[in-house]
Amino acid sequence: MTTTTNDSHQIDLSPWEHLLKAVREFIHIRIQKVCHTDQMTIIVFGNSATRIYNREKLNHIDMDRLNIPMSMCGQGTNFSVAFAMLIETLDGIKNDSTCNSLRQTIIFLTDGEPQVYPTSELERLSTDYKSMITDFWIMGLGNYNKKVLQQINEKMQGKLTDIEKPEDLIEAYAEIADSCDTNLS
Repeated sequence: MTTTTNDSHQIDLSPWEHLLKAVREFIHIRIQKVCHTDQMTIIVFGNSATRIYNREKLNHIDMDRLNIPMSMCGQGTNFSVAFAMLIETLDGIKNDSTCNSLRQTIIFLTDGEPQVYPTSELERLSTDYKSMITDFWIMGLGNYNKKVLQQINEKMQGKLTDIEKPEDLIEAYAEIADSCDTNLS
């Protein structure tokens, strides 16, 4: 499972805390479902992207490590860098014989307006990596560019979720955790 989250200036401390609670709940549900082999990659993005965890087993994720400064990736919203890092992650999985047969669930969350549409990255994801992706969840928080997320959702044949308030993140992540019947990577 790979989750990408946007740290643009529109997510202040309170929504970030809600997101961390949502991720914590997601992990808790997956562990309760006895999905100990699930792995998670966490990518945070703004103007740039950074991978906080890369294919880490759920019971090894330290939520305190996610308490990063919001300025770490810049104040903008660049979907291209997030999807490029996702491609890099999927490429690593594809080339690793110990896990290349595992199917991936992607959760993409943003609250921002992208600088440019990630055309080439989405083309690669929807063709070169499509067979690896079981579910592609795309979530928009608050006031985001609905048209762009709808385009991405159509391209990736995903599931678009509109999240009005940060408090709703926990329920959205719990729904995803419960809906995944198979192990995630």
